[in-house]
Amino acid sequence: MRPTALTSPRRSPLRLLLAGALAVAAPGVLAGCGGGAGNDPDTVEVSYKQSTDNSVRVMDTFLGDVKKQFEKANPGKKVKLVPIKAPDSEYYTKVQQMLRSPKTAPDVVYEDTFLINSDITSGYLKPLDDYLAGWKDWDRFIDTARAAAKAEDGKT
Repeated sequence: MRPTALTSPRRSPLRLLLAGALAVAAPGVLAGCGGGAGNDPDTVEVSYKQSTDNSVRVMDTFLGDVKKQFEKANPGKKVKLVPIKAPDSEYYTKVQQMLRSPKTAPDVVYEDTFLINSDITSGYLKPLDDYLAGWKDWDRFIDTARAAAKAEDGKT
């Protein structure tokens, strides 16, 4: 399954902007429904699976670069990266536990496509279609990548 990006129904403009940016930059990122970062409206909390192999730093490096680019393009806005070092099954369990409450849910999480529809049903996610419609680079993604980001209701 390919990871995808969606956003929560309770999202500030900053969080939607970052979720859209990450959705485009990193198809493996998903926006959750939390208040994240202590509910600071100028900070977005991004939780992601960190490799259990200390020599593998791909996600750390990639998201660190996205964080720098976003903060540079949006002065006064901050991204807080929250790595979760765990095997896949434990990571997804941790994310599901975090998403159950707005107090513990990060603003953006990495999630695989097999979880999308259950998280939509649970009310954790909102489609990004309105944001992607105005994003010129969305058409640059191959059809299979865009299809992988679609939920059962046809929304991205």
